[in-house]
Amino acid sequence: MPLNAEKFLPHRKPMLFIDSLAEFSEKYARAEIKINENNIFLNREGILDPLAGVEFIAQTAALFSARSMFEKSGTPFSGLLVGLRDFEFFHALKSGNSVSVEVEKTDEIGAFALFQGKISSNGKVALSGTIKVWHGTNEAPPPAVKERSVIEKSTLEKQISESIKSVEKTNNTIQGTLSFDAGFKGFEGHFPGMPVLPGVILMKSVIMFLNGKYALKKISNAKFSKSVLPGDILKVSASLENEILKAKVFSVNTPVASFSMELSSEK
Repeated sequence: MPLNAEKFLPHRKPMLFIDSLAEFSEKYARAEIKINENNIFLNREGILDPLAGVEFIAQTAALFSARSMFEKSGTPFSGLLVGLRDFEFFHALKSGNSVSVEVEKTDEIGAFALFQGKISSNGKVALSGTIKVWHGTNEAPPPAVKERSVIEKSTLEKQISESIKSVEKTNNTIQGTLSFDAGFKGFEGHFPGMPVLPGVILMKSVIMFLNGKYALKKISNAKFSKSVLPGDILKVSASLENEILKAKVFSVNTPVASFSMELSSEK
């Protein structure tokens, strides 16, 4: 029986990308997603930011976990993406593409679970990698909201640019400050009543420090240790050497996130 994502996940439009699971078993799930024109991760040319694929995989894993818990106890649970590993991006996705999102649960230790995920389109793998998810407590999702008809492309990039308060570059080092106000598009639908910045948007923001000169090729690892709330002041310390971007993000003196990514020069 299909499991409605809006009933069991705290995500809402425009940050909810999955409707239901097309296939489900003890350790495996598959979702089918149509990339429509109002996806906030599309650029002006209709190309999907590769980090959106990470969110597709995370939401598929979350719905898999919610269904598993629902079958055992009658109630789903909430959770958070806390880590990424070995993500590779093979080819771009664009508006109008239909994609298959597959996740396989490979390990579970206490309140944490690992999922291997991949996204395919027209029989070709577009990206793959491993996510780590923290299982939260049972909690009812927020009420449904009506989807807006069309969201202006590149609105997300524009708002991220406005949220970058300072950037200083010296040789291979980068220091910067970020702060996202309550009206930031990434908070809308993630999550209503308890807004938290998606980790993929934090990573995208740091890449944007480089003024569009690089594209994402691979995520070696990422760790998210503290939720980012509206108004938080974030300090970013990063280095770029041989197209390897390493970054650490702090709120006051508290670690928020760290990640290592391989980039490719935009020609």
